[in-house]
Amino acid sequence: MKFRIAGLFLLVALLISSCSPTRRLMDGEYLLVKNKVVESTPLKKSEKDDIADYVLPKTNKKFLGFWRFYLQIYNLPNPDSLAAKKERQMIRINEKNQKITEYNATVTNPKKKKKLKKERLLFGEWLQKNGERPVLLDSLRIKKSKLLLAGYARNKGFFRAYVTDSVVFKKNKKAEVIYTVHRGPATYIDTIKIEINNPGINFYVNANLKGSKLKNNMKYDLQKLDDERMRLTEILKNNGYFTFNKEYLKFYADTVTDSGTVHMVMRLNNPDLLFPINGDTIRLKEHKKFKINEVFVSPNFLIHEEEILSRDTIRYNNYIFVYNNKKNYNQKIIAQSIFIEKDQYYSAQNEVKTQKALAELRNFKYIHIRFEPVSVDGKDGLLNCYIDLSPLPKQNLGVELQATNTAAANSEESKATSVGINISANYVNKNIFKGAELFEFKIFGGAELQFLDNSTGENILGPFNTLNFGTSVSLLTNQFLFPIKISKVRKWVKPKSRIALGYNFQLRPDYSRHVGSLNFGYEWSSSPKIKHILNIAEVSFVEVELSDAFKDYLNSVNDQFVTSSFIDHYIQGSSYTFQLNTQDLNVKKNFLFFRGNVQWAGNILNLVSIIGNDVPVNGQHTVFDNIVYAQYVRTEFDFRYYAYLHPYHSLAFRALFGVGVPYGNIRIMPFERAFAIGGSNDLRAWLPRTMGPGEYNDTGTVDQVGDMKMLFSAEYRGKIYRFLEGALFADFGNIWLLRQDSDRIGGEISSKFIEQLALGAGFGIRLNFGYFIFRFDVAFPFRDPRLPAGERWVIANLKPEMVRYNIAIGYPF
Repeated sequence: MKFRIAGLFLLVALLISSCSPTRRLMDGEYLLVKNKVVESTPLKKSEKDDIADYVLPKTNKKFLGFWRFYLQIYNLPNPDSLAAKKERQMIRINEKNQKITEYNATVTNPKKKKKLKKERLLFGEWLQKNGERPVLLDSLRIKKSKLLLAGYARNKGFFRAYVTDSVVFKKNKKAEVIYTVHRGPATYIDTIKIEINNPGINFYVNANLKGSKLKNNMKYDLQKLDDERMRLTEILKNNGYFTFNKEYLKFYADTVTDSGTVHMVMRLNNPDLLFPINGDTIRLKEHKKFKINEVFVSPNFLIHEEEILSRDTIRYNNYIFVYNNKKNYNQKIIAQSIFIEKDQYYSAQNEVKTQKALAELRNFKYIHIRFEPVSVDGKDGLLNCYIDLSPLPKQNLGVELQATNTAAANSEESKATSVGINISANYVNKNIFKGAELFEFKIFGGAELQFLDNSTGENILGPFNTLNFGTSVSLLTNQFLFPIKISKVRKWVKPKSRIALGYNFQLRPDYSRHVGSLNFGYEWSSSPKIKHILNIAEVSFVEVELSDAFKDYLNSVNDQFVTSSFIDHYIQGSSYTFQLNTQDLNVKKNFLFFRGNVQWAGNILNLVSIIGNDVPVNGQHTVFDNIVYAQYVRTEFDFRYYAYLHPYHSLAFRALFGVGVPYGNIRIMPFERAFAIGGSNDLRAWLPRTMGPGEYNDTGTVDQVGDMKMLFSAEYRGKIYRFLEGALFADFGNIWLLRQDSDRIGGEISSKFIEQLALGAGFGIRLNFGYFIFRFDVAFPFRDPRLPAGERWVIANLKPEMVRYNIAIGYPF
């Protein structure tokens, strides 16, 4: 196995080194490998800009920052051989088409005529089509780049700018072009005057001067002037000016002085538009504010009129709902997502908010908002708004069959190895009560054959000794429900309520477990980027029945943590989650995601125990026939930052910190609420729940969890070809205990926690189909804190069985 891995890396290295990107170039041709832009006079830090982006042409793309992968793909086929193959193909096609043409001339029945053969894409042509032509040194492109660079500098206020160039020829037919920008003195805007003869527009422009980035005595910048036009246009379109666009606002240089300053004037141009109203056409000669006359909503819009058998019109508040064939949605829920209202002035912002809110209902495949000018009783300046909604299929049923295979952590450990099969059926109804609710019902079951050193039971079902089945039901509504039903909520709050029930039964030779859960809570937004989740009730119970042999095993282990993982317990609590997401789905730009969560459990039950003078058993209060209830506080903070280096290349960073503090009725965090690390979305170089806590090295069969978790991840993501992506990543972190545990020596948090961080890294391949991402990662352990000091850098002695192969759906974070 070692030789196979080494051979693979050697093959890749040979491919990179042997495929010279210039081997197909003709005499006198040079591959452009770098464009460099320098300033004749160094700029201040505040003056530096993105002028280098204006150089043409761009050099060939590099994958992972060093490999011209697409160029090498293009260069793989031999042009002469490819041309010869193409010529032979065309000869064969022409000969066949000649025979087909002659045959078709003898056939009178059109159905018996044969189709002519078409040209096929050869494999070499396919490579060149999906590769990238070499970017060559081009004197005409250099001249154009100089004009673009000089034009950009002039737009930034350097009216006397010019650019010179020089070419550096390198070995192997490569060249670098150096552009030197001579900017000269900058021109400043002395004063900015506003001369707008429309009172309404003049009011909005002057009322919003504080938001302007244009100031007297600022350096001339054409982009800032254009940004100001866009800013004012946005303000005007949000205040009724439906037909307005930035071209109506113009900046003019009134006076250019000898001292290098310019006086600017902003003026307003009037429109000259042909406007359809009530079937007639009028000419709009002045800027006018438009109000919303009526809002028509079609919740089951049909494109083809002939499919409409009946039409029902209902007025709800200030909206007119038009149902085709049947009434399928509650008007209140749809109206709650519409920010466009009758008798309000037109607002482009409200149009965008409506589009987004309706999309978040996840019920419509087609959302179209349009406005039509109308005249009512001789009064114009009115708009009718039409919102056409085409529903997605209401119900969906899916069945999934999955085979499982869990290998041992390594050959020396006695972790469980299992093979099995799982099946699940999922029913989804997206509008069960006509309020765009999302109802989900799932049943699942599975059977596994597990090999455990301490297993003493008989096989349960044929060859299988482990069974697992259960069900879950959840309902997500678009309004606040009981116990306090709030009827009037601001639309931007986007209220939701969630109810979820679950039950799971696990049967193994050593024990059986009944796990039940109930959750009820609210979700809402305080801004487009901030979301809140308050779970009022989070209830779960675990009931365990142990075999006699397994009881003896637990007694022999004599580990309080292990024993507590196999006792009946009950959790009753609440939680709050704050979520910030600055991502704009329409623009690829850097964004951050933050999720903070706090949970608290057992306090109400503890208060009841104290008030009721409940007598503790072995120092613990119980409920429901001597079931111990948990009491703890748990927090978790997940910070992620995504940086786009290029439209197809990005960096992703993640920092996660969590801590759980058990107190009062328990001394150890419940197994289901404790922290674990490892797996395909976590510390990828280790199996799930096998690392830690701290430097504790487990050789048993129990999954490892702790009271505290720290995880840091970094990942480079780059597009290779169409839906194929590559990735390089590194993960490091661990879990710890808050208290010393004599059964897990070295597991507690201490000042040495930095030395106890596990480090892994690797590479991955992703198939990104947009709606579905299939991920395959290969991870290598670099540092293992479970080993003695001095032996923890395991990458120096990497063994094939230490490599982890992770298959998963979606990005890890």
